[in-house]
Amino acid sequence: MGDDGEAARAGFAEAAAIPWPRPRSPCLADAVAQGGAVIAACCCGAQGVVDVRGWLAQGLGQLRLSCLEGRMRCVCGARQVQLIAGQNPVAGARCSAIYVFR
Repeated sequence: MGDDGEAARAGFAEAAAIPWPRPRSPCLADAVAQGGAVIAACCCGAQGVVDVRGWLAQGLGQLRLSCLEGRMRCVCGARQVQLIAGQNPVAGARCSAIYVFR
């Protein structure tokens, strides 16, 4: 008998267009250090810069970006989006389709 967990992970990764297994993501504090940004990307194509000030104020800077992905929502109904460390965000690049849930 096959491993149902493995099949479920493969199906999720395919549906979300997220490679499995994913490389280890950086910590939130490292991602935003020296002008960096956190970019959210949903499987529907929506993407934008995430305002992480609330998470940093809560002391969540040492969590990896992958641990924070479940705190995001997209208007398409996705309950998780991929968070990527980026460099020097463009002013006004926020996406109203993706938002911090908690």
